[in-house]
Amino acid sequence: MLLEYPKKVFKDKLMNIGVIAEFLTSDMLDFYSVSDVLAYEVKEGFPLLDVSSLPSAVFNVEYSLALDECNKWMISMNQLFEEIEVQ
Repeated sequence: MLLEYPKKVFKDKLMNIGVIAEFLTSDMLDFYSVSDVLAYEVKEGFPLLDVSSLPSAVFNVEYSLALDECNKWMISMNQLFEEIEVQ
């Protein structure tokens, strides 16, 4: 079952693709579950915004990634857990 914050994020994403929010009740979202988890290693070449290169007047910046364009940075869950254990 999704915790409250992921439910809000999921509902927002459904609304972004055109699902009408009024038709979504909180208990409807209880029936969704995470079926896949993708992990990416942020290293050289990864598409990111470098905070150090932004002017000081720019803040609270958001951006979206096309995950199908990020395949070369994808790592397995085993690699992710190994990385976490090392640090």
